[in-house]
Amino acid sequence: MGGISGGIALSQRVENTVSKEEYTVMPLSDTTVRNTKATGSPQKLTDSEGLYLYISPSSGKLWRMDYRFARKRKTLSFGKYPAVGLKDARIC
Repeated sequence: MGGISGGIALSQRVENTVSKEEYTVMPLSDTTVRNTKATGSPQKLTDSEGLYLYISPSSGKLWRMDYRFARKRKTLSFGKYPAVGLKDARIC
């Protein structure tokens, strides 16, 4: 049971045994949003219900939400942080 295939099977078993009730997703705080800096690659800081802050390498912080319509993934943009704050993005 060595090699890569053994590791993949083990990780699949572990993944399948974890239920959503066993962990808690922490919503974003304004402090986290304010202090997160851009890196060399794009980042997503997730909040809840599909809302996330997209941080581009050029320091742009944009509020976005992913959803599906007619079986296709769509993205809705709410504006740039700090012009649109965390509280306002959650209301949209």
